[in-house]
Amino acid sequence: MLASLLASCLQAAPPSPNAALTHGPFVTQVEERGLWAWARVDRTGPVELQLLDAAGQVAGRALASAEANADLTLRWQVTDLPAATALRWRVVQGDVTLAAAERPMWRTLDSAAKQTRLVIGSCADERRFPAHPIWTTITTLAPEAVVLLGDTPYIDSTQLAVQRRRYREFYADPGVRAALAGAAFYDIWDDHDFGHNDTFGDVVGREHAMRAFREYHAGQLGADGEGVYHRFRRGPLEVFLLDTRWFGDMEPSPAGGELKSLLGKRQLEWLRQGLAASAAPFKVLASSTVWNGAVRPHKVDHWGHWPHERDALFAWLGTAHIGGVVLVSGDIHRTRAIVHPTRALAGYDLPELITSPLAQTPIAAGAVPTPGLLFDAGIPHTFLQLDARIDGDTAELTARLCDGEGKVLFTLTRTAAQLR
Repeated sequence: MLASLLASCLQAAPPSPNAALTHGPFVTQVEERGLWAWARVDRTGPVELQLLDAAGQVAGRALASAEANADLTLRWQVTDLPAATALRWRVVQGDVTLAAAERPMWRTLDSAAKQTRLVIGSCADERRFPAHPIWTTITTLAPEAVVLLGDTPYIDSTQLAVQRRRYREFYADPGVRAALAGAAFYDIWDDHDFGHNDTFGDVVGREHAMRAFREYHAGQLGADGEGVYHRFRRGPLEVFLLDTRWFGDMEPSPAGGELKSLLGKRQLEWLRQGLAASAAPFKVLASSTVWNGAVRPHKVDHWGHWPHERDALFAWLGTAHIGGVVLVSGDIHRTRAIVHPTRALAGYDLPELITSPLAQTPIAAGAVPTPGLLFDAGIPHTFLQLDARIDGDTAELTARLCDGEGKVLFTLTRTAAQLR
């Protein structure tokens, strides 16, 4: 009788007024005096992010509201933080702490930093293999930032409910969650998270993909709701993350004539202005689509399909005397290194590092010869490690293509003097 009464009372008890953290938090765009962070909870309501310094004092805070029409996601922007400072996070609702980091996990930007380490990858389907040791390998490297070039996750639908569900599943994967927990997280999309395989531009339902991407990422993306391009600086590196899906064939190319654009006029102007203003010794142009045309038969979503715009950009690099440019890409399920013969256009030969896949089946048909090909491998788990440092008057970048266990497959080293 007592047990029955207790069970009845428990069933009738009101739900807890406090939310539970289901995903994150992840720190996204980081600046010298501020940062953006993202998380998701299990119910609506206001939730505060507090950032604590080494003494345990609150160095900054921001409030966001979880709403059903944004799938209960939270995006905080915290400003007026101390520069170059390690921070612990605490997620609070009212007087209740929902979750807290036990040690400093995030750090504001040090504008005087002389070295950095980034990890870059693409094409990760957390459902594809029973285990994904690559995420543990990446976590062990302790990069300052993890950059994902799309197909992270694989969605293959523009239905909003499916988009949201796949982001939830991907961010809930233990390996992914651990890798993104301590590093700044930057992301763009590719075909499988924008729409369907090899798609770009005017895809039915693409507005749902844009909505879900913005719900599941925090920071300043694109402009006026168009595109997801953005950039960030880490020590000797400035990374420009390009959107090569949203604008594809949607407007005439600034390269002239009746040719179509890949990046669109506004993104191209943003890129040129950013490159011209950058004081970083190395500028990484990160594209989900490869910068060359050496792809499997009948594939058109690559820069070789828009050679007029690519070559015009390379020629502008030469005219504007933009040194230190390194190309990075993904998508093709091959790990490759290419040196483009662009001296006549850019003033120096541009290296391209292709990092794909993090966790997916290699595509043998993508092993296509191309001028300047230095390395090619079809491996199901690979990533790119970038280490940059300034030593006196010398700035050096070392790029390592690695397998899932951290074994270095190929190394390319360039000084800033070699890229100008």
